Amino acid sequence: MMDKGAFAIFETKYKYSRAFWIGVSAFQVFLIIFILAVRPAVFDLTFSSRFLDDNKVFVIITALISILALWGLRRKNEFASYALNLRDSEKLVIGYLYSPCIALSITCWGTMLALYFEYPYSFLWFAMGLLGALYVFPRRAEYEQIFRKVNTGYISP
Repeated sequence: MMDKGAFAIFETKYKYSRAFWIGVSAFQVFLIIFILAVRPAVFDLTFSSRFLDDNKVFVIITALISILALWGLRRKNEFASYALNLRDSEKLVIGYLYSPCIALSITCWGTMLALYFEYPYSFLWFAMGLLGALYVFPRRAEYEQIFRKVNTGYISP
């Protein structure tokens, strides 16, 4: 069991991680609303154009970067195991702060495709970014379990 001081530190770190996640996710939703207000034709889901029309190179590059970013979201779990090995809860917090930013970067690529190229399939980048953000939501039980293991030294089987 954590003492009161360690529990207060845990509560603070968890609240900040969750608040940061909420802020980043809200910004992703804001970007989608902004695109709907500025370029509503981008979200016309008639699928009349081909997936790779005019900007083949840029679409392929952003798709590869976004797929690599989604693959990089698993790093949240690597930061957790790294925090356990080093017995440093700050590494856990870093994982919970970097991961939403990676998801936000995918949404930013979709925003660029929608604003500059009026790419009709940019909603796929928004969906990937939002799903990535949902994946890295700081779950309290997971966060508390790792924080407890890091601070007490007890690792259950």
